[in-house]
Amino acid sequence: MKKIAVIAAHPDDEAFGCSGTLLQSKRKGDSISYLFMTDGVSSRTTTTENELKKRKKV
Repeated sequence: MKKIAVIAAHPDDEAFGCSGTLLQSKRKGDSISYLFMTDGVSSRTTTTENELKKRKKV
């Protein structure tokens, strides 16, 4: 069993980039961990300061 780390800028980048390879690995029993580097709200034009503060607490 392999341990695989997927690091992507945004959620869904891994799906567009390597989903077939990840599916093969999962079927073999490999362990897959994901890390997304975005906070999920700061690039939106309607984001409030309150939303940003909530994200920073986590």
